[in-house]
Amino acid sequence: MYKKMLFLVLASLFTVSILTAQKNVIKIKPIAPAVGALLNSPINLPLTYERVLIPRLTGSINFSYTLKSDLDVPNLTFGDFGVPTINSGVVFGPEIRFYPIITKDTPRGLYLSAFYKRRSMSIEGGFKYRTEFDVPVGQSLLTVPYAVDLDYEGKWKSNGFGIAIGSQWIVAKFITIDIQWFGIGWGGYTINADVDGKLVDLDLIKENIATEAAAYLPVGTAVPTSSFTPTWSGVSEKLKNQNIDLPESLQFLVPNIEAEKTGEGSNVVVSSSMPSISAFSFSIGIAF
Repeated sequence: MYKKMLFLVLASLFTVSILTAQKNVIKIKPIAPAVGALLNSPINLPLTYERVLIPRLTGSINFSYTLKSDLDVPNLTFGDFGVPTINSGVVFGPEIRFYPIITKDTPRGLYLSAFYKRRSMSIEGGFKYRTEFDVPVGQSLLTVPYAVDLDYEGKWKSNGFGIAIGSQWIVAKFITIDIQWFGIGWGGYTINADVDGKLVDLDLIKENIATEAAAYLPVGTAVPTSSFTPTWSGVSEKLKNQNIDLPESLQFLVPNIEAEKTGEGSNVVVSSSMPSISAFSFSIGIAF
C-alpha cells in the first residue's frame, strides 16, 4: 500500500515537472574534445549550468577543463619559442542571456548573450637561444654562431569578454539543443614562464669555432680559441628584444615582453590583448 502511494507521489511530481516550465539546464559540448584533437588544439571538456532568473533572462556558469595537449607543431614557432605543450587548465566565467521573443519562462528561442571568461593553464615548451661571437683569425675576426636548446615552463592566464547570438530549443520536453551562431569579444593574456637549461656548452663552442675556421685556416693549423661565455643576462636581453614581424595594421597585437636574470635562468613575462571571433558552438543538455 505504502509503496503504491510513494510511486504515485513520485510519478505526480515527475509529471508536474515535465508539464511546467523548466528553469534549469545542464549542458555539455559533445564535439568539443573531438574538434580539439582534430585541429591539434587544446582539448576542452566544457560544462554549463543555466538558470532562469526572470522571464526572458537567464544566468549561466560556464566551466571547462583543459586536458594535457601536445601542441608541438613542426615549423611553427613564436620567435625562438617553440609551440607550448598545454599541461592542464580551467576556464571559468558567467554569462547573461536575453531571450527577446520567448513566450514562456523556459530558456528557449533566439538569444543575445554577454559573457566573461577567465582561463588559467600550465604550459611548458622549448626555447632556442641564438647568438654569435667573434674569434681572431690572423688579422681579421671570424663571426661564429652559437645556439642551444633551453626549456621553459610556467602559467598562461587570460581574461576575455564579449557578446554572442544563438538559439536554444527544448525537444521532447527536457532535451535542449543550443547553437551559438556568432560571437565577438576582446581579451588579454599574460604568460609568466621560467627559462632554464644548459646554457654554457664548451664542447659546442669549440666545435662551432673549428667548423667556421676550417675554411680560413691551412690544414694542420691550430684552431683558435675564444673566451666567449654565454650568460643568462644575455638570454634575458634576447627575450626582451625578440623581433616579431607583423604588418603595420596588426602592430597592436605585438606583445609586451619583460625578462630578467634569475640565478641560473631567466624569468619572462609576455602580455598582450586582442580581439576574438567565434562561430557555431554546439551544446546539448537536459532541462528540468
